[in-house]
Amino acid sequence: MNRWVKWMAVLLLFSAAYRNRYRVLNTVFGYGPARKLAVTAAMRIPGLRSRVMGRVFQ
Repeated sequence: MNRWVKWMAVLLLFSAAYRNRYRVLNTVFGYGPARKLAVTAAMRIPGLRSRVMGRVFQ
């Protein structure tokens, strides 16, 4: 029974996070170092970097 309650709690947590995903992302990326880390990680992806740079400096 205890294991079942833990799974239900995890499921409810993920469900709430999914319903409020944009609010969560805005909160996380509102914090400067987290935003900088996300942009740095995204710019390390070669295809994404070339596509973004091509559109920015068109």
